[in-house]
Amino acid sequence: MDANKYENALKMIGKILGFSLYALISLVLISFPIIPVIFVGAEMIGGMLLLFEFCLCCAIHILSYAIGLYFLGDRYRPTGYVSGGKSLNWPIETYKYVKRNMITNLIEIITCALFSVIYIVFLCLGLFTTISIYGLVVSIIAFLIFYLFYQKQRYKLKNEESLNQQNV
Repeated sequence: MDANKYENALKMIGKILGFSLYALISLVLISFPIIPVIFVGAEMIGGMLLLFEFCLCCAIHILSYAIGLYFLGDRYRPTGYVSGGKSLNWPIETYKYVKRNMITNLIEIITCALFSVIYIVFLCLGLFTTISIYGLVVSIIAFLIFYLFYQKQRYKLKNEESLNQQNV
């Protein structure tokens, strides 16, 4: 019984350390665009804002992946495809996996909407005009893509819930 207690403690420590590594990678990714602004100056803010949006969306995905992998028990199955000598794996889509992806996409939709508002404010103020136009277009496209993924996950949840109700 004691060995099981120690094994569970070691597993939890491993989960926390693994998640912490992904959280650290996310923080580095988010801080990457901020560093040139600190060292070069305010004239870099416009260009770095676009890069910051991209890095923030990637960091959200990394954290979602880590939460699923270490705390929610996501499992992956081989696809049969090999790239660079490694087998490619695909997640097994459980209810929790689809629900978490839906929440992740909703967070990214909100993020893209907030960045769109920031770009609109910059356009109204006449700051970073070219970058603001690019940023607004990219944010709207990303918003639409994440919205479509959100709807796809929502559709999967509805289908799964209807199948569960039919089986009961």
